[in-house]
Amino acid sequence: MKSSLSFVMSLLFAVGAFAAHHEMSESSRPSFSTTDTTLVTAIVESIDYETREVSLRRGDGEVITFTVSDEARNLSEVVVGDTLIAEHSVSFSVEVIANEDNLEPAAAELAASVRTEEGDMPGGIILGATVVAATVEAIDVQTNTFKLRFADGVSQEFVARNPSNLERSQVGDLVVMTTTESVGIIVEHTVAPKTSQAD
Repeated sequence: MKSSLSFVMSLLFAVGAFAAHHEMSESSRPSFSTTDTTLVTAIVESIDYETREVSLRRGDGEVITFTVSDEARNLSEVVVGDTLIAEHSVSFSVEVIANEDNLEPAAAELAASVRTEEGDMPGGIILGATVVAATVEAIDVQTNTFKLRFADGVSQEFVARNPSNLERSQVGDLVVMTTTESVGIIVEHTVAPKTSQAD
């Protein structure tokens, strides 16, 4: 399902509404987070159940056609006129924390996916997360730079965007960088408007 979702998303999000949220924490040590979310809808224009070829009409009127992989279940539940809703979200955060336990730099990745049960309308979510923790090796307030050591032992120097953050950090602190990305798609039947009947 992942490859199929990725292909559909690349087409759907060629045009879409884009919303961003940026937030700076007021904690004693520096932190920053940002989340970008895109939500789009499309209408099913045609379906070939044998070849699994589907055409969708986006909100801007453009029609895109693709082949749904066999991993995406319940295509038989979809009919022309149904609505596909897709959401793509990316979050990134940086947090400087006191390294009281003298933890070493580390890195980890997580991936998970879930899809609807057999017989339900098609839908699914793919989630990925990466966490990188680096140690502050050096801080130079005069040159506005700091140096981080990563899990592979490599050290790299950076220029601080906000010089005041250097004064709020210490050598030995951990800088934790977290990136999460999620893609969710669901298909819903379009409900026809009710017509009133005269008594």
